[in-house]
Amino acid sequence: MLRLVKHLIVLTVLLAVLLPIVLLVAGLQREPLVPLSGKLTPGDIARAKALIKQYDPRGQLPGELRSLEVSERDLTLVLGYGVGRALPAGAAVDLRRGGATVSLTAQVPENPVGRFFNLRLDLSQVPGGIDIEGMRFGELQLPGVIAEGIGWLIRRSLQRDETYQAVLASVNGYRVTEDRLAVVYQWQPELLQRVKSAGKALLIDETDRERLLAYSARIATVTRKPLRAGRAPLTDLLGPVFAAARDRTGMQGDAAAENRAALVAMMFYVQGVDVARLLDEPADDRYRGRARTFTLQGRVDFAQHFLISAGIAAAGGSRLADAVGLFKELDDSRGGSGFSFTDLTADRAGVRFAETATGAKAAWVQGLLADRAEESLIMPKATDFPEFMAEGEFVRRFGGVGTPRYRQVADEIERRITALEIHRGPR
Repeated sequence: MLRLVKHLIVLTVLLAVLLPIVLLVAGLQREPLVPLSGKLTPGDIARAKALIKQYDPRGQLPGELRSLEVSERDLTLVLGYGVGRALPAGAAVDLRRGGATVSLTAQVPENPVGRFFNLRLDLSQVPGGIDIEGMRFGELQLPGVIAEGIGWLIRRSLQRDETYQAVLASVNGYRVTEDRLAVVYQWQPELLQRVKSAGKALLIDETDRERLLAYSARIATVTRKPLRAGRAPLTDLLGPVFAAARDRTGMQGDAAAENRAALVAMMFYVQGVDVARLLDEPADDRYRGRARTFTLQGRVDFAQHFLISAGIAAAGGSRLADAVGLFKELDDSRGGSGFSFTDLTADRAGVRFAETATGAKAAWVQGLLADRAEESLIMPKATDFPEFMAEGEFVRRFGGVGTPRYRQVADEIERRITALEIHRGPR
């Protein structure tokens, strides 16, 4: 009997270790189940912004009941956007009365089995929540009892989470039809703070929190110094921040992670975000810099475009930063300052800078900027490109985004950025 118990224990341990590996391999296929998200279009971003604005609960009165209806297409857009930020992936949602099928594809490194990990979940609406009634990894369809068991384990785990319980308490009911999800919920402001606090802890681990605070302190030190004529070149900020990154890398050894945190901290600074408050840290003067005006090639807008695009690329991927930058220029052409290839150059320069600074040459970038922070290293000449074009003029001169005339200018922008010393690497 004792021997049988020992064998059962060993078998259980082996299953716990091997099952995830087996499911991972089973999910690998040569073709994707759904297309990868690819580059976000300005239309997708505009739609996402409109949805967020439409359903933002902060404009509601506490306790106010509200209904929300999201179409199958919008659910796919939001889910695809979410998974696409983390890695090359795609997602699709197929709604049906009382349930849904969620399909996910993630691209994985080259291997003999397949380049795509495919997962399909069949979900059903049940009182008080959603059940997993089917689960398919690639060609492997799990038996229903196993899929249901996994769903039970997930629910049990979530039920122990205070934030999940708080959010669940705000939902009064929901319904899944053939083409949309309808939710009735009650706005409770105190839940938002609980979710935000828990979300920060989940999205920003302790090491990255410490990095962001360290660079916020460095930025505060730099910006508390008096500036000549009320403004200074962006390199006056980049140099000291990347010198700090080099010093921290010497102690901790992860140059790419240090550079990523430095870029995100500088993005927060130019956007007026208090990092310490964002991370729920006690008020501390060490992190309080002064609002300073930095320029790139003498222009404030270039510095802002560069840093914000670099920060977005470092935190969420270059595809997101490119799409945000392009959407901003198209939006400007419809009543703002106009479409500007010059601003687009600063956007792309920031994205490419983030890619290089968080890649294989991360440590070299630190040393280069710490010792010789010069604008010519990070930003090419841009003032000879057309700018401030209203939508009609932009279409008349270039035919719109993606046309041969547009691509000719875009390719020249890329050529100039690629030629910068920081992207050519050490000699």
